[in-house]
Amino acid sequence: MTQYSIFQENLRKLKHPAYIGIDNEGIPVKLNNDGSMNIQIVIPGIDIENQVSCACSCYASVKTVDAWESAIVAGAVHEASRVFTGIANNASAEMLIRCVTGFNMLAHININADCEIIYSIIENPIVSNTGTRITTYNLNRSSANNANALIYYTPTTTGGMTIVNGMDGNGKDVSAGTAIGARILKAGNDYIIRATNHSGNPNRDMSIRLEFMEKAA
Repeated sequence: MTQYSIFQENLRKLKHPAYIGIDNEGIPVKLNNDGSMNIQIVIPGIDIENQVSCACSCYASVKTVDAWESAIVAGAVHEASRVFTGIANNASAEMLIRCVTGFNMLAHININADCEIIYSIIENPIVSNTGTRITTYNLNRSSANNANALIYYTPTTTGGMTIVNGMDGNGKDVSAGTAIGARILKAGNDYIIRATNHSGNPNRDMSIRLEFMEKAA
């Protein structure tokens, strides 16, 4: 008899149902009456709805959880957003991200507009006025964890290094929706997210949404 067969046989000799250990989320692994087990495994990058079949017949099913969703459940993901209305041609909607010392930020940035835009991210501009503070919210509404980063809208800044440049939309009435994508913003640094009305027409509306998680630097 192989070691695997002996393992299965010994499992089936246990009094059912029985708890025989914990999975990688700290949840007890329960042995069912038929000798099978239900466990949950968190695998980064795999969508929560996906089911992965286990080659070992002693496992009834394996459920995988997306890493970002797992972080939300843990109360580690926060959000800041702002709608900007009536943006003139060649004027901009801006959000200032101030990463505090000791915490890097994993940021997902989304910009939407009802016109063509030019967008950019600027690192370490000179900030003469931070603007108005934006309240950040934990995506797990049952969590008491607060964000460390400070987020503002309509700051007054000059200079800095442009680390992202892009363009979206086509003219006045074509919606622009840009997911700039995930990036790590460095602890102790300031960043400007800027979306400029490039439609040739005034009174355009935009929104900037920041979803982020902080990690000790």
